[in-house]
Amino acid sequence: MVADVPTTSEAGMAGLQVENWTATMIQAKTPDAIVERYSREIVKIMAAPDMAERATQQGFRISARGADEFGAFLKGEVERWARIIKSARITAG
Repeated sequence: MVADVPTTSEAGMAGLQVENWTATMIQAKTPDAIVERYSREIVKIMAAPDMAERATQQGFRISARGADEFGAFLKGEVERWARIIKSARITAG
């Protein structure tokens, strides 16, 4: 905790939860067959026991998702943050 900086609850955002995530993405016009293979291989790599062990040791939690599932997640994140930004009246500059 940082002195004199309110928590999100104290600042009136009781339900705010923020998580960092990392993803790999490829060009939008990539053929479906390549997207599916890429997705399948990434999920397989992330599910490997040695990868999970290393990630856990470094404080990470793996939640590997295929292309379709990640697409839905990403859409939800964009919508959620758009609502938060609008509600908080955040502007650029």
